[in-house]
Amino acid sequence: MALEYCLYRDGVRALNPELDIREVRITGGGQQSALWNQIKADALQTRIVRVSRGEGAPLGAALLAGYGAG
Repeated sequence: MALEYCLYRDGVRALNPELDIREVRITGGGQQSALWNQIKADALQTRIVRVSRGEGAPLGAALLAGYGAG
């Protein structure tokens, strides 16, 4: 799963090579495990930040829609 995150990161960087990913924010059940978060951080070579709110996916979709709409 952590390596799949790397595929997503690489796909986004292919679209925008200048993109600087400084951190990855996570929510939901996967954020509960410190070991799992460390595995993701190591694979991505970036900082993992837990989001305190529970509605991460809908919030992320709303942020992207707002950005896309200007």
